[in-house]
Amino acid sequence: MKIFPFLTNLFVLFLLATFSGFSQYEISLSMKTRNDTVTLIHVFAKEQSWYPDTTIVLRNGKGVFKGNKVLPKGLYAIYNDKQKLDFLIGDNQQFGIEVDTSDFINKTRFISSPDNDVFYEHIRDNNQRGKKQQQLREQYQNTADDSEKRTIVEQLQTLYNEKLALTQKLINDNEDLFASKFLKGILPLQIPEPPRDEQGRITDSLFQYRWYRTHFFDNFNIYDPDMLRNDMYEKQLTDYLTWFIKYHLSISIDTIYAEFDRMLTKAKPNKEVFRCVLATIYNHCINSNLIIRDNFWVHLVDNWYVPYADWSTNIEDMQKAADKIRPTLIGKLAPPLEQLLWLSPDHFKAAALDTAIKNDIHAGRIIPDFRKNIQSKYLVLLFWDVSCSHCKATIQELWEIFEACKDKGLQVIAVQTLIGREGKVKWIDYINEHGMYDWFNAWIIYDLKWHELYIHGEGVPKVYLLNEKKEILLRGSFDIKNIQSIVEADAAKN
Repeated sequence: MKIFPFLTNLFVLFLLATFSGFSQYEISLSMKTRNDTVTLIHVFAKEQSWYPDTTIVLRNGKGVFKGNKVLPKGLYAIYNDKQKLDFLIGDNQQFGIEVDTSDFINKTRFISSPDNDVFYEHIRDNNQRGKKQQQLREQYQNTADDSEKRTIVEQLQTLYNEKLALTQKLINDNEDLFASKFLKGILPLQIPEPPRDEQGRITDSLFQYRWYRTHFFDNFNIYDPDMLRNDMYEKQLTDYLTWFIKYHLSISIDTIYAEFDRMLTKAKPNKEVFRCVLATIYNHCINSNLIIRDNFWVHLVDNWYVPYADWSTNIEDMQKAADKIRPTLIGKLAPPLEQLLWLSPDHFKAAALDTAIKNDIHAGRIIPDFRKNIQSKYLVLLFWDVSCSHCKATIQELWEIFEACKDKGLQVIAVQTLIGREGKVKWIDYINEHGMYDWFNAWIIYDLKWHELYIHGEGVPKVYLLNEKKEILLRGSFDIKNIQSIVEADAAKN
């Protein structure tokens, strides 16, 4: 019976895979050492975050990393507790590395690995130019001659241009290799000049903004799974987020939401990319000092984590936390304070002379709805504890701001949170001692819903700034000097 050649080849491959331990990747390693434990590791999205793949023990300086899976492309390394050698893994996953531990960079050789031949040509050139750049910087620091300094700056620029030119050449000459894609991610964007009319005036003031937004990921494509194992990934994404949020924050928060949604929708087809983009946006917003960060967080939880993050083990907790802070997000109408009990200046002064008045915790007047009953252009809600030293520092700073801005439309409701007779006694003494009578001194002893609404289980002091409509402008942890800046800037307009 005649057997077709291609069927014979398939059968041989099947036998190799089944009985001969056929490997999808096989990286032979030779080091100038007798016995050593060496780990194959890879980077994933973050600089200096390396993850182990597998470990071997070299025998007479030789060993092989191999496995029956295709390794994801990216930046890998071998590590032996002393040194780390970076290299690329692309389509070709069967190659050798001859390591010279006396000089990892310049003396190590790769066998049958075009990706790493290109990668190391780039690395070695970078190292050589880096040494020259360092020498020139030292010369610059050590000379006072302006002419010599200009010459050094020109030489540094020449070195930089030459480095870029070589990188571009390596990319162009090796377009079929993964190394070309990897090196392209290093190149900076070259933003074109905006169009001008015959008189040299710019005719489109938004041209560079639109170009930059459209082309930001041209060189380093964050949506390409091949780029995930790259120590520049997170920086590339966070650089874009920083730029975009800063540009749009004072214009429209909805535009920022829409950009998050656009990016995550584009990332969604690949689960690994989607997870990384979502986590990076999330962490960037949460770890920022932006006063609007909780709004971003709730948007991401509601629209992306809850519906799609099936890998997360704390979705329920995240949803509960989002629900807690949702009523007091920036832009929301401040929730009511039930049973807000206001103590007048006369009560504080009388309590200083009468122990019975000082100990009466039920004295005062209920303000049914502070949003309607207290009219002011700006209103601060301060929750503080008279026994808390940090609160006292905040209340003193806020009092100074209030004194400077009360004629410009600022009012304060200072809600004292230490309840009971002991709390009232300390509170009476503190207000009398500092003469803080001109703002609304209040507490809430009959209903504790305020704590869930405004404190969210966190500590005090907690400060909110509301506008005339009682919408929240600032909340949580922020520099309260911003209150004075906002009030004074508004007053200056009028």
